[in-house]
Parts: sequence; C-alpha cells; structure tokens
Amino acid sequence: MISGLFSLLGAAVLVVIDQLIKHWATAALLPVGNMDLLPGIVELRYCLNDGMAFSMLAGKQTLLIGMTCCAAKAVFGSCAEVGVQQTVRNLEDFFLWLRDVWTLAREKLELCAVIR
Repeated sequence: MISGLFSLLGAAVLVVIDQLIKHWATAALLPVGNMDLLPGIVELRYCLNDGMAFSMLAGKQTLLIGMTCCAAKAVFGSCAEVGVQQTVRNLEDFFLWLRDVWTLAREKLELCAVIR
C-alpha cells in the first residue's frame, strides 16, 4: 500500500516537473524560436506537437482525450478492484505481451520482404 502511494506521488511530481519545463519552454523559446545551449553542438527549438508521440493522430484531440479517459478509467478501476500492486503487475504483463506480439509481427514482415 505504501509503495503504491509513493508511486502515485512520484508520478505526480514528474507531471509537475514536465509541466514546469513546458511552461519554461513556451516562455523562453516561443519568442525567439531557438536557443543555443552549447553553440554549434546543442540547440533548443520550440515546436508544437498537437498529437501523441511523433505527431500521430495530430489534430484529433477529442479522440486522444477519449482514449486517455478510457485508459485512466481502466487503470483506476483495476486499482480499486485488485489493488495497485496487482494492477502494476498486470500492466507489466500486458506490455511484455505487446512487445512479443510486435516482435513477432516485425519478424513476419521481414520474412515476407525476404521472400518477395
């Protein structure tokens, strides 16, 4: 029970840090567009991503919000039903299964590419 609370607290802290960094980037980078952090090596640029990772589903915020709400409801519902630790184990199992499915699909696609 305590470790679950620490996990939730840690997640909340990370969300706050993430939001602070985004606020700083908007305030500092939006007016100038880009900023040299290490001149000639590292440059920070301001750009918007209105989708999820790599702009997938860009412009479909309603769908993204709906999917996020469904996922959150499933996770919180599972926490209430079986507890935080079992929910975390279930999520770990799901992502390991998903990784295996992705690996198998990628191998099948590579095999199809070789045969052709």
